[in-house]
Amino acid sequence: MRLHRLIRYANSRLQTSVREHVYLRANMDRTRPFWIEGALTERCNYRCEYCFNWRFEKYSDEMSLDEWKRALLSLKEFLAQPYLIQFTGGECFIVPYFLDLVQFCRSNDIDWGVTTNGSALNLKAVKRIISAPPL
Repeated sequence: MRLHRLIRYANSRLQTSVREHVYLRANMDRTRPFWIEGALTERCNYRCEYCFNWRFEKYSDEMSLDEWKRALLSLKEFLAQPYLIQFTGGECFIVPYFLDLVQFCRSNDIDWGVTTNGSALNLKAVKRIISAPPL
């Protein structure tokens, strides 16, 4: 299964390279990203010196689970090719619906990854991640 996904991404990257070449040579833009970064939250449970998120006086509004689902499906339709969403933040695991979101990704054949400090991981969260593994 993992090899199949890697081959799929290699093919996607090859198509992107061809589209970029056509764009640069013929000025016809058919390019599509295959990797997207999604800022899930600015909130975090740590105050790392190198980070600026915890210094904000007010955090930006966050999208709801339903808004994320609509956005991810809209991206899938627009891109018409496999893609990976890398969830970032703050700390994604403190968002109450994050594990539901990654299970939605897996059930809709959307690959995902996450940048985390790992502090909010527990046995229950790890079991849910295993059931909807990242790429």
